[in-house]
Amino acid sequence: MTEKKWPSFVTKDLGDSPADDAEMTRRWQVYDREMKALIAAGGVHQDDDGWWVHTATGELIGPDPDIERPMTSEELAKAVPLAMTLPELAEHLKRGRGRPQTNSTKEANTPHLG
Repeated sequence: MTEKKWPSFVTKDLGDSPADDAEMTRRWQVYDREMKALIAAGGVHQDDDGWWVHTATGELIGPDPDIERPMTSEELAKAVPLAMTLPELAEHLKRGRGRPQTNSTKEANTPHLG
């Protein structure tokens, strides 16, 4: 039995140039077309997270093309930085995880043996 090759949408090799944007759009259109053909053929179902699953094997196939598509140039132009929309969350994320830093310094309170 041969292994099934599912549609994929890989962009980690792309940068921010207009040519890369065009290539991302081309790859997305191929992925979108292949996923919609697979869905129309049947034998797959959608899980609670929006991923398509091969019904017979339970294998994850990929995200729903209708909800995981890249943003258009118009959508990106309307985007607002997180710091402007949710400043408290942006500050929290910038600080990172863990205990807050303090200005006090620790001093050893055990005698030096020597």
